Amino acid sequence: QELPALLSELSQKTRLSYAECTIRRPKTRWGSCSSQHNIMLHAGLVLMPAQITRYVCIHELAHTKHFDHSPAFWAEVAKFDPNYMQHRRQLKGNPLPAWWYVTT
Repeated sequence: QELPALLSELSQKTRLSYAECTIRRPKTRWGSCSSQHNIMLHAGLVLMPAQITRYVCIHELAHTKHFDHSPAFWAEVAKFDPNYMQHRRQLKGNPLPAWWYVTT
């Protein structure tokens, strides 16, 4: 509930709209945005600091306008998260603990 609500709130603030939001537990991605503007967020984002979770949401919302990692894409991210480079480094340096992926 928390992640979809945050994505919806940020979508309204940024005026970047998406179709659907799903929460999953992939092993290699924090989020993704399809060409149909469906956004997937990693369930583990609830364990991250709020600014990191916010960055991932903004990153995926920016893909609804720029479906690449071009300078225009990063400029869109920077409009709503001026510290995105720091947040990106933090995210890459803090993977989820191994126990998160253990299945019973």
